[in-house]
Amino acid sequence: MVGGDTLPDAAGGYPLGRRIRAEEVAAAVAFLARPASSAITWVVLPVDGGLSALSPAAVGRADLRARLASED
Repeated sequence: MVGGDTLPDAAGGYPLGRRIRAEEVAAAVAFLARPASSAITWVVLPVDGGLSALSPAAVGRADLRARLASED
């Protein structure tokens, strides 16, 4: 996850405006495990607050681009 103690202002780069909580990821997993989701197959469900959509908010921040580039 982008952010944490090493990059506390990372939430500004998420279109949602905050980092994603573990409970939100767990809720998506729980939904996919239920029969109500049986028609959902072979898809990737990003639970990332819109970060994977390559929003201008995420891509436009030089500090986030530099941090992500240094982790490669």
